Amino acid sequence: ALIQKGASDGALTVHALATGGGEVGRVAHVVEGGGGRLHSLVELKSGSLPSLPLALAGVVVSSGELQAARAGGGVFDLRLVNTSVQQNEVRYGLPTEGGLAPGVERSLFSWIGDQ
Repeated sequence: ALIQKGASDGALTVHALATGGGEVGRVAHVVEGGGGRLHSLVELKSGSLPSLPLALAGVVVSSGELQAARAGGGVFDLRLVNTSVQQNEVRYGLPTEGGLAPGVERSLFSWIGDQ
């Protein structure tokens, strides 16, 4: 049998795309304005249909404002200002002559753009 060097790496990545569900990657919180503004950044990957090596990935950015509900009472109101998706991409796997090969398409959702 002829085994190609590095073929298993691509096959394992494609297998993970086909069998994996959603994943949460890195998470960051940024506090600004003396504690009055909160920005939350979450890397997400969402699997699509079972057995189909396709996943959507991106960074969800949510921003909110924090205000005291009562003076000195320790009760606060948090209002969501906006949510957007940045760096969106489609990750996929296709069979090639060299075995299963993972790929990334960043222009498929270019009509959405970074909002």
